[in-house]
Amino acid sequence: MKTTDPELGRMAKGASVNFIGAISRNFSGFVFVFLLAKMLSAEEVGLFYLGANILMFATIIAISGVDVGLRRYISIAYGHGDAKAAWDYFSTAAVLVFSLSMLLGVGLFAFADLLANAVFSKPQLADVIRLFSPYLVIYALAELLLSVTQGYKQMKYWVLCLDVANSILRIVFAGLAFYIGWSLYGVIAGYVLAILVSTAMAYRYFRRVMPEQPSEQREFRFRSLVTFSFPVALARLLNSGNGILETLFLGYFLTEVDVGVYTVALKIAVIANIILASFNTMFAPIISQLHSQGQMTELRRLFNCVTRWAFSLSLPVYLLVAWYSAPVSALFGEQYTVGATCIVILCIGQLVNAVTGPSGNILLMSGYALINLWTNLFGVLLSVLLIVLLVPQYGIDGCAFAVGAALAVTNVLRVLIAWRVLKIHPYSLAYWKPVVAGTIMVIAVGLLGPARTVDMSVVYLLFASLLAIMGYGLLLLGFGLDESDRLVLAKIKTRVGKT
Repeated sequence: MKTTDPELGRMAKGASVNFIGAISRNFSGFVFVFLLAKMLSAEEVGLFYLGANILMFATIIAISGVDVGLRRYISIAYGHGDAKAAWDYFSTAAVLVFSLSMLLGVGLFAFADLLANAVFSKPQLADVIRLFSPYLVIYALAELLLSVTQGYKQMKYWVLCLDVANSILRIVFAGLAFYIGWSLYGVIAGYVLAILVSTAMAYRYFRRVMPEQPSEQREFRFRSLVTFSFPVALARLLNSGNGILETLFLGYFLTEVDVGVYTVALKIAVIANIILASFNTMFAPIISQLHSQGQMTELRRLFNCVTRWAFSLSLPVYLLVAWYSAPVSALFGEQYTVGATCIVILCIGQLVNAVTGPSGNILLMSGYALINLWTNLFGVLLSVLLIVLLVPQYGIDGCAFAVGAALAVTNVLRVLIAWRVLKIHPYSLAYWKPVVAGTIMVIAVGLLGPARTVDMSVVYLLFASLLAIMGYGLLLLGFGLDESDRLVLAKIKTRVGKT
């Protein structure tokens, strides 16, 4: 496998930067929801995240994939040294996104009462939506500015502004708001202020990379930008099923408290998602290169090894989170312990997600984007159908089952499609190692570990979990590493070294 290709090196470096950003975003997101759970009631947490998800869904519509199209055409203009084309595409994108975001932002502000009462039957939600509404326009502007910097091959600015600065500022401003005594509305104001500061940073970096405006008259290029961006917008709307849509449906069917409890349960259950996401990000450039060069044997081996590693590293975390779901949820507050069963169900769904590996990425990076899009559509429709059937009767546990089942079925379908069209699958007999190690770990924790009560000490919880993970790791090492394991270790070392 070639590893000296300059373009692959740049891709790998960008992937490594995005990997660091993903870690920062996920960790700070977990800290943020923990802070909210401690500062606010479950009802207020539910109102906050219901309002935030309404705005995020509107933001997906407002941006409509234009940021991806802008990134593509800016990159092309950069390659040709064409400053005029770069400014033409940026101006076109700015007109499109600013118009849509303003229209949606004003619409949400004006019809907040109608949305809160007629759709969600939650009068308090109206003020939450109004306070959140400026976020839409500000965030859309930040994405456009940072898409330009990415088009100029500067991936670090996106990470610095949105994944690091914005994430940290949310936590800081939320803490300040609570200290002052502003409660829910103060937290929302801090949330909006955080993205405003981050957008100011984004503008500074935009001016750093964007060339001076040429004197020629601006030419708007709506057709090419919209044609490229529309499929991206559709894909993002389908991907909104991952977290956003179920929150909106919960808000429709259940109470604010239920939304708050489910949000906390979801944040706890997906804590190990960063592992699979990291492998997806770090190996995506290699997948694309191997497929383009016809190295299917190498691609098959990589698919198998990456999936097994993602599963092996995720397994102990999901098992322990599920096992200690009651005491872990109690850390957020007594009112969240009712979500313990929900956490277990979500963890099972995430384990299936881990064991199917980067199957969606394999299809996408191998040129089967349309097939991947159809599987996304299938997953969203199945999730919505199950939510509508189960949530009214089974509440948040029904929602967790619906989401987990849809995720599992969709990912298994992707694995089957990858086998059909590419003749590759991620499985081998070597999976016995993590399965046996995980089984021994659970038995040992069950027999020797502390009781799983809601008043379990944090020290005992951390100590027991650390010992369990160390034991699991020692068992895996005792079972031995094969050649493919050493390949992944070498690739991880190479990618991290290039960051």
